[in-house]
Amino acid sequence: MRFYASTEVDRQALPASTLELLDVTALVANSSPITLRVYIAVDGAVVRAEIVRASDDNRAAAARLALILMETRFVPAKRLGADVAAVRELEFQIEPSNESDLPASS
Repeated sequence: MRFYASTEVDRQALPASTLELLDVTALVANSSPITLRVYIAVDGAVVRAEIVRASDDNRAAAARLALILMETRFVPAKRLGADVAAVRELEFQIEPSNESDLPASS
């Protein structure tokens, strides 16, 4: 199966629904960007998700995000009016959800 790059399609593949990231938020250690590459089939199913970039502290969050993306349905990319398989990189910047970021009370 050929996966078209972002520059080769008329419309990018998009998630069919909102991503639920609560599981990921709990694993995020810092707000550095997490980039994943997803391979989306003609039917909108994700066939592969790879971590492209994540800080060492955010590797667990990136791995969980990859699993979430594998279970996510996408609206397929379009090229010349037809649905096509495509690859795209998605960047996430998620704030950590821990109490250590709260100001100390005096």
